[in-house]
Amino acid sequence: SGPLMFGSLTDADTIQIYRQGDGPMLDVAIWDEQDAFVGSALYGSLQIVKLPSMVKRTHHTYFQGRGQFTVSRKSGRILIGGGDGSVVAIQTSQRPGVIATNQGDVLDLALVDQSLIVCHEKGPANMTDLESGETLTRIPDPDQTDTASDISCVDFAEGADRLAFGTHDGRLISWDLSTAKTRTHGAGGTRSISRVRVANDATWAISGGIDGAIRRWDLTHADANEKLLAVGGVIRGLEISQDETRAVAVSANGVGVLIDLASGSTLKRIDLKQPLHCVAWSPDSDSIAIGGNRGTVMIYSADLSDQVATIDAHNGAVADAEFSPTGDRVITVGNDQNLTFSNLITDRAGASLEGTHYFSMRELAVSDDGRWLVTGDAGGTVRIWETGDPTNDP
Repeated sequence: SGPLMFGSLTDADTIQIYRQGDGPMLDVAIWDEQDAFVGSALYGSLQIVKLPSMVKRTHHTYFQGRGQFTVSRKSGRILIGGGDGSVVAIQTSQRPGVIATNQGDVLDLALVDQSLIVCHEKGPANMTDLESGETLTRIPDPDQTDTASDISCVDFAEGADRLAFGTHDGRLISWDLSTAKTRTHGAGGTRSISRVRVANDATWAISGGIDGAIRRWDLTHADANEKLLAVGGVIRGLEISQDETRAVAVSANGVGVLIDLASGSTLKRIDLKQPLHCVAWSPDSDSIAIGGNRGTVMIYSADLSDQVATIDAHNGAVADAEFSPTGDRVITVGNDQNLTFSNLITDRAGASLEGTHYFSMRELAVSDDGRWLVTGDAGGTVRIWETGDPTNDP
């Protein structure tokens, strides 16, 4: 039944028994600053219990079955030990911020300074303040009847302080953060854009669609775009290298392509014989991570010619993947509702937060400084996590 005894070593009369009923206890830590203890059980969740009353103050279901952890003495973070020898720090003094909407699946996420952009299955995108969870604006403004309103994907051009949005009718919308003005590109049609990536100066962008086509857009003109190539199958992942000379794309029919952006030619094409859902460049553009339908993250060389590692990260499809800012981990979300941190030094899955969403997870975003991590699911719910570097804890 997983009972826990607590009391003074010198006074047997102070011993109390805490019964939590969730199976064997995996780890326990005393949290002196909060007059509490923290425990994890095999079939339960991470629990924070007040002392000496033994009253459960809170619990975190997403830490179910995680096992070894410790509590940072000053920051209030839980440091979770992974099976790969790494440690991941998560702020647990309060639950992650939760944003629930009625706009359908979360299709894409982007972090912009202290704001979060969320694209849903229907309707405009929402800009939300990360600290408060308050909706700041909707993009585009629903009152602008001349602008497409169903947003499917987003990317941020930091150098130009602009956002680029793809729409369900095949257009691009550029939005100036300083003036809040929008500009629509393309005539529209039936080719929904599933992924968009914009150059740092916001003068051009590339997109992938449900028709399997990769297109290049000249954002200095309203209707200038050209088809670079047809991959086949819905484009699920699309990324530009740091030097903006190459792009990598993966599709639902199992194909991955490396593209030379100057010529539009295909540098490498691979067929992984399974539906692919996401792709990511490492911060130095030396590695490419691809998430597949079988729960594995496949790490490739930058030229897509060599598969250098395979990491079993999820039970079911890997829905989205991001490299950590330092490039030593791949962070993934999956249809198994888990958030997993995989170590690229050991090529093993490490700490994993289980059951973080009620529905299959779809999207993931990580801030450049590593402070924020955001996840979105098929039910339209977004969770905002505040993370930390355990090396900064005393």
